[in-house]
Amino acid sequence: MTTSWALSLAVLAFLLPVARAGDSSVPPRWLADLPLLQLLVYGSVVGLALSVLILLIIWWKEWRRGDVW
Repeated sequence: MTTSWALSLAVLAFLLPVARAGDSSVPPRWLADLPLLQLLVYGSVVGLALSVLILLIIWWKEWRRGDVW
């Protein structure tokens, strides 16, 4: 099992609803509530925007030197 598979399974297990053992009348509860999921989504968007900005800066510097890829 590779590291990416193990990490994917760990995230999946963390975000799936977990029911209390032995008590089927209690509805399942989420381990990751709404604020945590919002933080995850907003953090991912910020990380994506930052990485695109960094790539554009690298491309711009190379374009000014004449080494456009």
